[in-house]
Amino acid sequence: MVKNCFPSFKIVTSRFHLIQHVNRTFNFLRIKEMNQLKRHDQNKTKQYRRLKRYWRLLLKDSSELNYKRFYYRPLLKRLYHQQN
Repeated sequence: MVKNCFPSFKIVTSRFHLIQHVNRTFNFLRIKEMNQLKRHDQNKTKQYRRLKRYWRLLLKDSSELNYKRFYYRPLLKRLYHQQN
């Protein structure tokens, strides 16, 4: 119907909406996985807590990651920089 009414229009995707959709999908899948992990044994519970705690780091833009400074990650029990 749109093509009939507006034959010269072009469909354009915006970067904002594309990134928003990717973020929403990622969070939906992350929460779905977390809900499954919550019901299992202690090892799965650790994975659940890791996803719960570090989800912002997974969404961070690669240009904003700090790879020179190391942070102690208690749930991983190691020193990591943000790029790991």
